[in-house]
Amino acid sequence: MPTLTIANGQTDSGELDLRESGMLVRRNYDFRIPAHGQTVKVYVAPAPSGTYLAINDGFGNDYTLVASKFQYLTNLKVGSMKLIAGAAVTGAQVFTIEW
Repeated sequence: MPTLTIANGQTDSGELDLRESGMLVRRNYDFRIPAHGQTVKVYVAPAPSGTYLAINDGFGNDYTLVASKFQYLTNLKVGSMKLIAGAAVTGAQVFTIEW
């Protein structure tokens, strides 16, 4: 299963390329979230190294991953994803993602 990791003392994870042979694919994403102790938001872009924007719920709220939970996003067609914490994390935080 793919993972995104926020390293100790950092706020951003690396990028996860979600394309298949360079094409965007519509998917549902499931997150297994560690007990990270920070507000962590999901950011997406059309391709790796692109301009990342936070995912919004349509009511003005950014999608936030809650510690020690299982959460999901449905029907996304994006090329790349990363996670950004509101403050530096303590210890490497590994988020498992399935689709």
